[in-house]
Amino acid sequence: MYERPDIRKKIELSCVGPATTKGAVEQACREVEYYGFIGLSVFSRHLDYAVDVLHAKRIPVIAVISYPFGVSSAQTKLYESQEAVSKGADILEVSLPLGLCKTVEGEKLYQELAPIIVETQASVRAVIELAVLDEQEIALAVEVALDAGVQGIKTGSGFGGMVSADKIRALASLVKNRVPIKASGGVNELQQGYALLEAGAQCLGTSRGAALVDAQRKQGTGEAS
Repeated sequence: MYERPDIRKKIELSCVGPATTKGAVEQACREVEYYGFIGLSVFSRHLDYAVDVLHAKRIPVIAVISYPFGVSSAQTKLYESQEAVSKGADILEVSLPLGLCKTVEGEKLYQELAPIIVETQASVRAVIELAVLDEQEIALAVEVALDAGVQGIKTGSGFGGMVSADKIRALASLVKNRVPIKASGGVNELQQGYALLEAGAQCLGTSRGAALVDAQRKQGTGEAS
C-alpha cells in the first residue's frame, strides 16, 4: 500500500509566472521557509534575492533556463545557464526546444544540452513537455537527455498542459531509476500530487504548495502539522 508522504518534503515551489514581480519572489521565499519546502524555482533575474535569502537556510534555488518552451538559441541557453550558476543557482532546469523534439532531431538536442552540462558543471534537469509530445518524441528526448548527462527530468513548464499519472508511469519506465523525476504542470490538488508521486515522481513542482500542505493538514495525513 502506498504510504502518503509529508507533502512539504516533496514540493519545490514555483515562482515563474509570466507577470512575476520581486514582491512575489519575496513572498515565495517566505512560503518556502515557513512550510519547509525543498526548493524554489525562479527566473534568472530573481536569483540574487532568492539565493541571498534561501542559501542562508540551506534551501536550494533552481533557475529555469529558456523557459517555458526552449526556443532560444543554443548559445543563448549556454550564456543564461552560466549566468545563473554565477549568481548561485543550485540546479538548472533547461527547457528542451519543442520543435526539435517534435521533429525527432536527437543530435541537435544533444548539441544544445550537453555543452551546458560540460561548461557549467552544474546539476541540470531537462524539461520535457510530456503533455504535448507523443511516445516516440518523449522516448527520444529522454535518451538524449540521459546521454548528455542530466541529473533529473522535469515533466513540463506548466504552460504546455497538465501532467498526468499515466504520463509519469510511462516516463518512469523509460528513465528506469537512472535520474529523479520532477512532476510539474498543473499540480494543483493534493490527491493529484499523491497520484503523481505514487506513479514514479520523486518531487512536485507547483506554485500551489501552501494549498497542498493546508489540504494535507485538514485530512490529517502525512506529517504536515
